[in-house]
Amino acid sequence: QADAPPVWCRSVSAAPVSAMLVVRGGASESAAREGLSACSFALQRPPSQFVLPPSVQQHEQQDSSNRQQQQQLRQLLDAAVKMRLNAVIFQVRPQCDALYESAIEPWSEVLTGRQGIPPAPHWDPLNFALREAHLRGLELHAWVNPFRARSEASRSPLSRTHVIHQHPEWTVRYGDQTWLDPGIPAAREYSLKVIADIVQRYDIDALHMDDYFYPYPRSEEHTSEL
Repeated sequence: QADAPPVWCRSVSAAPVSAMLVVRGGASESAAREGLSACSFALQRPPSQFVLPPSVQQHEQQDSSNRQQQQQLRQLLDAAVKMRLNAVIFQVRPQCDALYESAIEPWSEVLTGRQGIPPAPHWDPLNFALREAHLRGLELHAWVNPFRARSEASRSPLSRTHVIHQHPEWTVRYGDQTWLDPGIPAAREYSLKVIADIVQRYDIDALHMDDYFYPYPRSEEHTSEL
C-alpha cells in the first residue's frame, strides 16, 4: 500500500547515480531481494559510462556527448520506474566541484573532461535529472561529499576557482588525496554554504552527505603526514 510504512530498504549505486529501493508493506522478502538484484544489475552495468574522455571536446562532439549523457540518465530513470523504485540519488558534488550550475564551485570534470569548463551547449545535469525524475513520479535526492577536495581518480587540472587554489590553508593532502579539514571552522562553513545553495535553488526531495572519515594509512612514508 502507498501509505504503508517501509519494511525493507537498500540502496545501490553507480556514480553519479544511485537508486534507493524501498519495499512497502505487503511485499515478501523474496520479492524485495529480487527487486534489489535487478536494481544492482541495471545500475552497475549501465549502457555506457556517464563519463567523457579527459579532453575538451569540439562543439559537435560535445553536443553529441550532452545528448548521450541525457539519454543515459533517462534510461536509468526509466529502469527505476520499471523496477518500482521510488527514489534515486544523484551525485552533485564529488570533490568540491559541481554537476549543476554553481557560482561557488567549478563544473565537474566528468561532464567535459576538464574541471571548470561548462558543458556546451549548456545544460544543468541536476536540474535535468530533477525534471525527468519528477515527471516519472520519482524522488530525486542530491548526494554531496562534504570535505573531499581531490581524489586519486582525478585526471583534469584544477580550475583556478577551485577551493584548493582559493584557500589552500583549509586543505590537507595525504598521498594522492586532498580534503577540506573539518577541524577548521571556515572550511565547515564553506561546505555548509555550498549545501545551502543547492537546497535553496533546486527542488530536491532530500540531501545526503557522504559518510566521511580520515584515510587509511597507505604506507609508513605517508603515515608520518597525518
